[in-house]
Amino acid sequence: MKIRTVIIYLLVLFSSVSYASNSTIDSLRALLNSTNLTFRSIVINEICNNYIYTNQDSALKYGTLGVEAAIKAGNKSNQAYALNSLGIIYKEKGDYLNALDYFIKADKLFEEKNNLEGRTLTTLNLGRVYELQNLFDKALSHYSLALSLSEKSKNKKNSAVVLNHLGSFYYSTNDKKKALEYFTLYLESGQELNNIDQIMEGLNNVAVIYQQLGQFDEALANFNQYLLYSRQNNDKHSQVIAYHNIALVYQDQKNIIRSINYLDSSIALATKIRDFEDLIDIYDSYTEIYTKANNYERAFETFKLKAAAKDSLLKQTRDQQFIEMSTKYETGKKEAENKILKSEGEKQRTINTAITIGLILVVALVFFVYRSYRVKQKANTLLSAQNTEIKEQKGIIENKQKEILDSITYAKRLQDAILPPNNLVEKHFPESFIIYKAKDIVAGDFYWMEQKNDHVFLAAADSTGHGVPGAMVSVVCSGALSRAVKEFGIFDAGKILDKTRELVIETFEKSEKDVKDGMDISLISFNKKTGEIQWAGAFNRLWYTKNGIINEIIPDKQPIGKTEEVSAFTTHTITPQKGDCFYLFTDGYPDQFGGPNGKKLKYKLFKEIISSKSSESMSQQKQNLDEAFTLWKGHHEQIDDVCVIGIRI
Repeated sequence: MKIRTVIIYLLVLFSSVSYASNSTIDSLRALLNSTNLTFRSIVINEICNNYIYTNQDSALKYGTLGVEAAIKAGNKSNQAYALNSLGIIYKEKGDYLNALDYFIKADKLFEEKNNLEGRTLTTLNLGRVYELQNLFDKALSHYSLALSLSEKSKNKKNSAVVLNHLGSFYYSTNDKKKALEYFTLYLESGQELNNIDQIMEGLNNVAVIYQQLGQFDEALANFNQYLLYSRQNNDKHSQVIAYHNIALVYQDQKNIIRSINYLDSSIALATKIRDFEDLIDIYDSYTEIYTKANNYERAFETFKLKAAAKDSLLKQTRDQQFIEMSTKYETGKKEAENKILKSEGEKQRTINTAITIGLILVVALVFFVYRSYRVKQKANTLLSAQNTEIKEQKGIIENKQKEILDSITYAKRLQDAILPPNNLVEKHFPESFIIYKAKDIVAGDFYWMEQKNDHVFLAAADSTGHGVPGAMVSVVCSGALSRAVKEFGIFDAGKILDKTRELVIETFEKSEKDVKDGMDISLISFNKKTGEIQWAGAFNRLWYTKNGIINEIIPDKQPIGKTEEVSAFTTHTITPQKGDCFYLFTDGYPDQFGGPNGKKLKYKLFKEIISSKSSESMSQQKQNLDEAFTLWKGHHEQIDDVCVIGIRI
């Protein structure tokens, strides 16, 4: 029996290979001007990966440049990733010798750097090339080594992919028991990681193996679990597959009635969502059932429906099926009449035969329509009850979610109220930019601005936590800053932070609990009359350019909040020249994980990104910082709120 499911056979890359638009590649090329050689090699390899499946000539060009750039930067890990990309390109071209050569070179470099995740990648790719050449023993030894390496690196996601790959390998080599063993481990891994897609894929694969081994109860249990998840995810296509697969198991058990019931459900849903590809397979199953039952009329009918699904996207309805059956009857009757003309002696018998056949066909059709109607009526009654219950539960959940979302949205409105509008910032600093990326809807990071007399105050601050708790702390801290300036009339940067700390502690001391929340901050006080700048910082530093060189002022190592050792904040005075740029920021940008090894971006690379574009307009600097952050983050989650402010005097 034909298998109506797909065992996914993955070529694991462990890196994102996107199908890039021209604008994406152009944005990447714009970052090639970076003076940081390591960062430049990352950009080149990313361009190569974007071309792998769309333009292999360009992919080869940038893959070669990526290797050269990594060698020049002295970064062997980046060199290995670039070599691996070249191996993938040659594998896709069918040049397995070159593919093996590059994968082996990459593997040696990863081994030298003790990069277990990189070695998992190259070892699995080597196994895939050997398998494509039917060298199954070599392929299996490499897949087994890839599993061992992924377990040593304690990367459960990579281990899961290797387990699925091993299951697919044994399935393709017809070792069903081994395939079942690894698909089961893959399923258990998905349950541990709470990865719904992995769980569904594992359930489907395990069920297929059980079906082929004749263990039908286990197959049904796993397919029903797959159906449950597809319903919870409202995945209609997966539901069609689940109904069809369950029908096939019942067909194997010779339970034709239940098989047809599930085929009916599969057809109804596939028709509703216009899933014509699966409709073709479902009609194949119908044809197989009726052929085995010697019901050739129904088999021929379902065969025609399959053709209709291919040619006219299933335009026929049940009424049309009845018309087709009537046409068959008329055709049979005409053929009988032709025989009468040839043999008068057989006339009466032929007429009787034709009438009998016609009556049998009509009775069979009426019976089938009536039976289908009763089956569907029962199914609809059951589904109606289930849908009512699901809708009630869904309504409760949606109401709760709406209440929570409304509360968070209102919290965002409150936080937005404390952020200075862009036109106010641009009024005092026409050449400026603000990058503000909240990790959640609301943030612990905030930027603050006040103006009094001839002084303009600007700050980037990072409150304790993020999300709703961080946003609540930010409101308290922003209010304390404004009071220090407007109520107490303090203009000195360091003394503003001293008073702000006092006010924040005073606010939180009203609680009976020991609250130690507060903030880190980088604060500028700009005297528009004298042109002088004062700066003070709590953990957050200041960078500024003078004659094209970035200078740094180290902050005081104490927060705005409760701390064991309290000292007055230091005020630093700077006399800027026209064109000097000042950068205030929190730790969210340099602390972001990403890049080829999933590590922090760090302050050194952050400073180099700023330095490479510091002579350009502030809007261009903002775009460059945005693109560099997105490229570095890649598929990783944003781990913290991000706030970066740049102003040009």
